[in-house]
This record gives sequence, C-alpha cells and structure tokens, in this order.
Amino acid sequence: MNEPINWTTSWDVFTNLLQDKIAENRSTQSLAAFFGGKLVQWKGIIDDMDLDDLSPSIGIALPERIIHINNTDKARLVGISLPPASDAIDQWARLKVGDRVIFQAVLGRADSPFPPIEPIQLSSDRTILRIRMGNGRPLNPAPCNQMP
Repeated sequence: MNEPINWTTSWDVFTNLLQDKIAENRSTQSLAAFFGGKLVQWKGIIDDMDLDDLSPSIGIALPERIIHINNTDKARLVGISLPPASDAIDQWARLKVGDRVIFQAVLGRADSPFPPIEPIQLSSDRTILRIRMGNGRPLNPAPCNQMP
C-alpha cells in the first residue's frame, strides 16, 4: 500500500498547505509552530552552487508556485537557496548545475529568533516570503537526471 503524500515529501503539497495556513492566520508564530524544525525531502534541479568555505549554498529550482500573502500581495516561489550540511559538502560537490536532485533539509526551528517562514513587508509596499532551511543533504550522491 502506498503511503499518503504529505507536505514533508512533496513541494506541491507543501505550497498548497502553506497557502492554507497563511489564509487561516498570517502570524509568523503560527507558521513557526506548525512548520518549524521539520525535516523535508523534496526534488528539484540545481541552478546554482557555491561551495566556498565561508558561506556555502546550493540553489535549487522547484516548480513555480504563487502564494497569496494577503488581498493584494502574492509571492512567487521558484526555488530555494539551501545551506548544505557541513558533512555533506563532498556529496554536493559530486553534483553540478543542471542536475536533478532529491534533497533533504530542515526548516528553521520554531523557537529561533529567525522564523522558518516569514512574510516580510518591504518599504516598497511589496511583501516577500522568506523560507529558512538548513542542513541540506543530497540523497542521490550521483546525478539523477533520469529522475521523474
């Protein structure tokens, strides 16, 4: 029997649930309580990779989704910038820009001063949606360009 798809294993389900949670209550605290500290496993395409010693990051393109923040603002989610786990740098280095990757990461902790999901009002009256993640690990140590 197949396991039901949930938001921790599906970007689509995550973005749909995020939209519902924002519609219910836009407070950063309620989003942190629900999503904070959870381990996710999603699929994407590496679109940027910087493995320098100071601030390594992996850019991962994900299917575009629009999230409505309020009656007038919406955020366009197209990917993430993921800090890799320090013990996974060598695994990331085996991959390259353009490779499809199944990856695992942890959403920011609920009790952190920097919430895992945060709508931010800019001075231009626009709102952005920041999703904080860490400890990124590729689960396929070699390119999986044939991945569905």
